[in-house]
Amino acid sequence: MASRGAAVTGVEPTAEMIGEARRIADRSGSHVVYVQAPAEATELSAGLFDLVTAARAWHWFDRQQSVPEVRRLLKPGGFLAVVDSVILAAESEAARATFELIRRQMPDGKLKAPGAMAESTERRNGFPLRWFDEWAEGGFQEKDSGQFGYELRFTPDAWRGKVRSISWFSQLDTESRRQVDQEMAGLFRDVTELTIPHHCSFVLLQKEVRPPTRL
Repeated sequence: MASRGAAVTGVEPTAEMIGEARRIADRSGSHVVYVQAPAEATELSAGLFDLVTAARAWHWFDRQQSVPEVRRLLKPGGFLAVVDSVILAAESEAARATFELIRRQMPDGKLKAPGAMAESTERRNGFPLRWFDEWAEGGFQEKDSGQFGYELRFTPDAWRGKVRSISWFSQLDTESRRQVDQEMAGLFRDVTELTIPHHCSFVLLQKEVRPPTRL
């Protein structure tokens, strides 16, 4: 968005992630203002933004706090865009093999849905049904939602880097992470490129003029 001319403010609670984001922005020549704060309490000025986005993050938020905080930040008629994406392991032998390496290291031998995604199996366009009620109760009107598939190509090293960013991997202890990464290196030693299918879910919501039914 910044590279397309938008004035962008990035909100992130950890200094390390902000540092990485700044390095990426610097390489692309984009200007982004960064604020170290949680999504639930940004301390940014009210009514400042046309659009708030959360990409692969909403399931980690305290939604009872983040919904009113987003409403506070938006201008009248502003938009909230929530985006999630998942790797389609069922359609990729490389992804299946990778996730099996991680599963073996899990204490209970299971790979669970991340964060609040694990609260319910009832979904609409990839999101828990309850979330749509929460957005409506918080004063947002759904304008659009849907899903689509796409593919990303990785070198073996880039794929290992991607996997190291996945929450399942980060839950492992240091030795287990080292072992999984080492096994991945061996698994894809003779591979030049991996094509990994993904599935994206999105919902676009607009801040309503009427007061929310619940804060």
